Amino acid sequence: MPGKLLIPTLLLLCLAAGACAQAQSGELAATTADGRRVVLYTDGTWDFADNRLYDVSREGVAGYAEVDFRKMHRATVIKHTDGDTFTVLIQNPPNRLNDQERVRLLGVDTPELNRSGRPEVFAHEASEYTKGRVFNKTVYLAFDFELRDRYERVLAYVYLQDGGCLNAELLQLSHARLYTGKKYTFSGEFKLLEDEAREKKLGLWADREKSVFIADIYNDGYKEHLAIENATDTLVDLSYWRIVDKSGTVLVIPGGAALQAGQTLIIYSGQGGEHDPPYKYYLTEETIWNNKGDTAYLYSNANVLMDIYRY
Repeated sequence: MPGKLLIPTLLLLCLAAGACAQAQSGELAATTADGRRVVLYTDGTWDFADNRLYDVSREGVAGYAEVDFRKMHRATVIKHTDGDTFTVLIQNPPNRLNDQERVRLLGVDTPELNRSGRPEVFAHEASEYTKGRVFNKTVYLAFDFELRDRYERVLAYVYLQDGGCLNAELLQLSHARLYTGKKYTFSGEFKLLEDEAREKKLGLWADREKSVFIADIYNDGYKEHLAIENATDTLVDLSYWRIVDKSGTVLVIPGGAALQAGQTLIIYSGQGGEHDPPYKYYLTEETIWNNKGDTAYLYSNANVLMDIYRY
């Protein structure tokens, strides 16, 4: 099976077979003893040359609009899960892929449907948009240097028959946020698309700008805090609203807390916090926000999910 193998070992393999040659820039082509062509990459990985993955990082693709449809992998979407996940049947699957795979859109993160609980804001809109674009339709798959996530879903850029890139569309329409947990080739372009959507106050960001939302999290240990902003034009009573992190830790805003229109409330945790109601509350000396990334959920006292903040 293709994968990680030290290049010197593979050089011995191709030398034994009597066939080594320079292929594309940064690659070495070889032929195995049984006649199969192999491509050796400079990062120590390898793949069979016939029907190999279309990897935009190795192909040197500069932008998401510059992919080569002739090299991409054709598939049909047979099951829709949510805004960024669905199942495909791949025609003539390349090395390391199965006929049927769960696909997770690379570089974007749509709101969760949370079928067992309350859906996140704009989750249904994002899910329905994706379903309308891909379900029971032909799509084209391109990949990057990380093929699967921890759930064994295939990470892919998904292109449509009209030439559009679904990943990019979701960001442009504010149906998705930029996913920052992994490095990928088009991250710079995708960040610009999200910034433009924020400026236009579309989709997710339009809803956010008219409500009470988490504006920021400062997670540098000393005086760590979360900021809640009131973007409405009225006073909002925050009594007993809850802030929940990814691990399930809950912070409850005290009774009587209220936020004027346009004002910001700071919730401190960890060491060195400040307590000065009505705009500053120091709720715990326990460190809450993970330096490697976390998610904050803001719930009203009626248990309505008001906002989600990821970093």
